[in-house]
Amino acid sequence: MQKIVFSLAAFFLLLPFVQAAVSWRDTCYITNTRITPDVRSKDILGVTIDFDSFLSYDTRHTKKEPFNFVIEINILDAAGKQVRAVSTGSAFNQKGFAGAEKTEHIVSVRTKINQHFFVPYYCLDLPPGQVKLQYLIRCSVRDTSFDEKLRTVYADGVTTQKFAISKPPSNKVRLLCTAVRVSPTDHGKNWDFGLSGLPDPEFKVILSNAVQPDFLYTSASIENSLSAAWIDYSTPFFISEGDKITLGIYDKDTIIDDLIGMESHTLDEWLEISKSVKELKFDQVLFCTVKIEKMK
Repeated sequence: MQKIVFSLAAFFLLLPFVQAAVSWRDTCYITNTRITPDVRSKDILGVTIDFDSFLSYDTRHTKKEPFNFVIEINILDAAGKQVRAVSTGSAFNQKGFAGAEKTEHIVSVRTKINQHFFVPYYCLDLPPGQVKLQYLIRCSVRDTSFDEKLRTVYADGVTTQKFAISKPPSNKVRLLCTAVRVSPTDHGKNWDFGLSGLPDPEFKVILSNAVQPDFLYTSASIENSLSAAWIDYSTPFFISEGDKITLGIYDKDTIIDDLIGMESHTLDEWLEISKSVKELKFDQVLFCTVKIEKMK
């Protein structure tokens, strides 16, 4: 009897603390979830995931809002196991698994924010055809600084949902910009500061969707030159049939690389350009030749 009385007394003594702990918990409320598979975002086929997020931040924190807020989209198979990503330098390869991530550095607390995610099919390490999948939303925060470890935030609402996709075949390829010559000036101005004022050309391989362009490869730069040539192919990457591959020519800079010109084509179109050694001219690029190869 004494044990029962003691247990009840302990329960009622601890109850306010338990209730407080629950009310203190940071929570991200997820509402109005919408999913659209088999959609083309600019040049890339994939799935869009939209929802509204509302972050309720613990009032015990000394800050009014976290230093930053991170939302992850994990892609799972029908059994709930994470789908592996193809092994490339893609932004949609999240530590070996397919998904997307967004970090908000200026966080609006207790304000409903529309979140729009896109996950391309080329990143999924899956065979072509009809595939049943599901997604999982994860939320975390850093309270004080970039070097602080992420802390998981409880997500309340529709954080997972099943869907099906029609995954197209994919190809593994690599691309090389063999030669490029650019305009002497950037619309009448010097490309760079300094004595020469000349650009430092480099080429980039980009898979460009409307939400988060995927920069897969950046070449070495050629300093202070209006022309450049490279002998090293890009690292191999995967592309879904029908998607477009973008070649970007940039002027390498200390902070942000300046765009000189972009050219986008499907794989079949790039193969024809490569085979015929066609000379390209686009934006402020006066001359460009490209090689592209399918890989096994």
